[in-house]
Amino acid sequence: MQTGGHGSKRRRYENAIAALLQTVSVYDAARQIGLSQTTLLKWMREPVFIAAYADARKQIVDAAIARVQRLCAKAATKLEETLDDPDTTPAIRIQACKLTFDMSLKALELAEITERLQRIEEHLSLSKETL
Repeated sequence: MQTGGHGSKRRRYENAIAALLQTVSVYDAARQIGLSQTTLLKWMREPVFIAAYADARKQIVDAAIARVQRLCAKAATKLEETLDDPDTTPAIRIQACKLTFDMSLKALELAEITERLQRIEEHLSLSKETL
C-alpha cells in the first residue's frame, strides 16, 4: 500500500472500515472520515479493502456469537428455574417445555448431520487415496 497524503493507505482503509461498521450508509461513512463517496466506493471494489472489510465484519460476528454462547448456560438455568417454579403459569411452563424440546431436537439433528458429513468426508478421502 502507498504512503503519503493524509497517512498510509492502510490506516485510511482502517478508518474507512471503522466508519462503514459504525454508520448506516456509504455516504455517511465517507463523510465521517472526510472522503468523497466516490472514493470510498472505489476502495470498496479493491481486493485488499474487500478482504479487510470482510475480516472486520467476521470479527464482529464472531464476538457476538461468543457472547451468545457464554449466555447459553445462564439461559438454560433460567429455563430450568421457570420449569421448576410452582408460581409459573401452565402456559409459560408449556412454552418452556416446547422450547426445551425444540432446542434438543435441533441439537440432535445437528449432531446427526455432523456425523454423516464426517463419514462422507472420510469416504471421499479414502476414495481419493485409492485413485
